[in-house]
Amino acid sequence: MELSKDQARAAFRRGDLCIGARVGDRLVGYLWIATGSTPHVAGLSVEIDPADCYFYKKFVHAGYRGLRIGDALDAEADKVAACLRRNRVIGFVDLQNTAHWKALKRRNAWTAGYAGYFTCFGTCIPFRTRGVARNGFRFVTSGSRSRPSRRSTWCPRRS
Repeated sequence: MELSKDQARAAFRRGDLCIGARVGDRLVGYLWIATGSTPHVAGLSVEIDPADCYFYKKFVHAGYRGLRIGDALDAEADKVAACLRRNRVIGFVDLQNTAHWKALKRRNAWTAGYAGYFTCFGTCIPFRTRGVARNGFRFVTSGSRSRPSRRSTWCPRRS
């Protein structure tokens, strides 16, 4: 399901949370939530404002796509963010992920701007628009983090 055991263990060690969607005993989707610096790719990490949380690595098994499981994962993650008393939920979507863009439109999600990176001679050069900068999201190269990772605290679901 596009995630190794080592990646999952590292995420839990950082204090990240995972929400899963199951059909019977089968895990059919998941979404990760971070409250601090989070590794991305190519030697980059994502940093967010300490008052926010970051949703990343959402996956729904191909056989279950189109059933709005991703929307349900987002809704549950919103509840977790509220429980953690976070001001906002920050995330990013690949420009070519049309299914995710459609889902965000259905949810009336707000686009703050754009962030990304160029790779030149093996070096990643991150960029972001003003809207993204105002909202505290940024890509940073490994070793240049401006603050330590914050551990999250889980609060149980209330019935």
